[in-house]
Amino acid sequence: MRMVTIAGAAGLALLCAGPAWAGKNSNRVEANASPDAAWKLIGPHAVHESNSYATWAAARGGGNYQATSDPDTLRASGAYAVMTPPEVLALAKRIDAGDPRGRLVFHPMMGGMPFALGQDSLDLVVREIMPEFVR
Repeated sequence: MRMVTIAGAAGLALLCAGPAWAGKNSNRVEANASPDAAWKLIGPHAVHESNSYATWAAARGGGNYQATSDPDTLRASGAYAVMTPPEVLALAKRIDAGDPRGRLVFHPMMGGMPFALGQDSLDLVVREIMPEFVR
């Protein structure tokens, strides 16, 4: 394994190495047993974050965030991913094996997301994903 880092209360970075997620540019991941239902709750917070960073980046000459008013458009762009624990685990294992797209960032407090929603995601990561990487 290349790296496992717990990065403060604002997020958990696991297996950092570069941009990733199914060939798209997402590096912001939430784990949830019901990704579509979770996105309905997470999406507005992701839109708020993306719009805030897009405005900030535009004033500085560019960046990776896009402005949008539609959570589903943002999700389809690949910038944010809500995945089941087995999906996150499969991606983490590809990264651990050397997949050059490799980076997962769990961002449980993004855009003012409720603490409990982010905590649920991290609890799944701790319970169902991280044990697979204990060597």
